[in-house]
Amino acid sequence: MLTDQHAFVPTRDYVRLWRPFEHATDDPDIALRVAAASAQGTHGLFGHLFATAPTLGAAMQLYTGPHVGLISSHIRFDLWTPNEQETVFSGPTGSSVELYYETARFGLSGLIVRARRLTGQAIRPVRVSFRCPPPRHSGVYSEIFDCPVDFDAPVDAMTFRSADLALPLRTADPSLAAMLRHYAAILPAPPLRPTQWTDRFEREVDSALTEGNATLELVARRLAVSPRTLQRRLADGGTTWRRELERARHRRLQAAATASLTRGEQASLLGYADTASMRRALRRWASRN
Repeated sequence: MLTDQHAFVPTRDYVRLWRPFEHATDDPDIALRVAAASAQGTHGLFGHLFATAPTLGAAMQLYTGPHVGLISSHIRFDLWTPNEQETVFSGPTGSSVELYYETARFGLSGLIVRARRLTGQAIRPVRVSFRCPPPRHSGVYSEIFDCPVDFDAPVDAMTFRSADLALPLRTADPSLAAMLRHYAAILPAPPLRPTQWTDRFEREVDSALTEGNATLELVARRLAVSPRTLQRRLADGGTTWRRELERARHRRLQAAATASLTRGEQASLLGYADTASMRRALRRWASRN
């Protein structure tokens, strides 16, 4: 797979690739160090699009649009402004189950190092947050981000001063940027890749609901893993079997909202044994919203 320079490493393998690095270097924070040491051009066309943008803010917008597909098939980031002074870069999103900590640590550390290099300014974020548990030693985080870092947070994010996003890039090149955007737009669609584990999981849960037998044991068997392994993979992604089952039922209910179904038919659609069980679930969803 890696002999093709345009290859995309599937999510499950991307995560597993970090494990040998961590073991060989005896460094649980190797993802941050690798990202911080990456050279210009590491990310190919996407990296050059980033470098030729007029400002840091314009460059970061690339992570929220279609061009992020040049570096990943499974992640997206968000850029939003809670007030006039601050702008939040959050993510990655796009995987509800198999979203591992290394993706966020690698992405955010690489971004701040690239931002400093291309602006020539010692940009210091307002704060950074990670969903991962706090490490035993946080020195590398302080070294790279040079700002307060929170762990066990609800979202992976880095908050910038909005004024920093207006900084011009030293490598800005409007003519080259236009040519690169045109080239990116006419690139053929990437080849089909193996279905991500999360897609398979959601498909099997939906199929089990259709058959009226949505159990952890059945879905695990269809995924060729043990129930305990499935529970562990869900826990690694910060979720549970019960939570994902309710999400699947909620999706089916929303999809069937326009259909004229009786309560009994709705309960059957959602895989409930009776309407009373469905009503209890609806009350739980309503209380959360």
